[in-house]
Amino acid sequence: MLSRLHPHKPIKMEIVALAVGAVKNVHRSTNREMSTKQLQFPVQMDVQVLSRKFLRAAGPPCWQPCRLQMRKAEDRGRREVVESRDGGTGGQLTVGQRVVKAGKDVTYLGIVIFGVGVMGLLFYAIGRELFSGGSINGIYTDAMKRCKENEEVKVALGTPIAGFGEETRRGRRRHPAYTEYTDETGKKHLRMKFYLKGGSGRRATVHLEVTENDGGKYDSFRYLFVQLDAYPHRTMIIEDNR
Repeated sequence: MLSRLHPHKPIKMEIVALAVGAVKNVHRSTNREMSTKQLQFPVQMDVQVLSRKFLRAAGPPCWQPCRLQMRKAEDRGRREVVESRDGGTGGQLTVGQRVVKAGKDVTYLGIVIFGVGVMGLLFYAIGRELFSGGSINGIYTDAMKRCKENEEVKVALGTPIAGFGEETRRGRRRHPAYTEYTDETGKKHLRMKFYLKGGSGRRATVHLEVTENDGGKYDSFRYLFVQLDAYPHRTMIIEDNR
């Protein structure tokens, strides 16, 4: 029977010897004084040893080819799924699939264009606020530059000179304080106040006013002066067009 199951693999002599030994042990265990529990253990051990030797001589288990075939079938199924997602064999799309794909492409393109437009407007607003001469930040930058270049201010405060806006109770510095108003002729004015601190540690307050031109931008100083905070109090006029 063993040769019929594995005709190409000869049965080893030690398997036959183990089989004969197992049969002898079975015949010896027929003694009436031996209990059923004492008989079961050596027979099971011989059968287990015999089965291990038989499987070792028989070669690799029969389920390995089955497992290999299952893996090949899974890989084939995955390739079919990928091909179906790509639009079938050969990459050819039906009319309906082409319409859906074109609609998705147009939607994505619209989203990208909208995002680029929003970013452009944002950068334009930031650049106009930071670099435009008529903006709040532009007025502050121009006044700060004139204060740093004034010789009288440099002697009174020392260099370098730093500028900052209003301070909170925790010492945090904010933007300069400003107020806008319209005169009796309908022209707009802007008043601003910020602070200076020199290398000597002395502080000063800057007061200024700008007037709106015909184009609607603040471009000319009506006045600009620096007032020392500590004694002796002194006012240094940088520009006065009143």
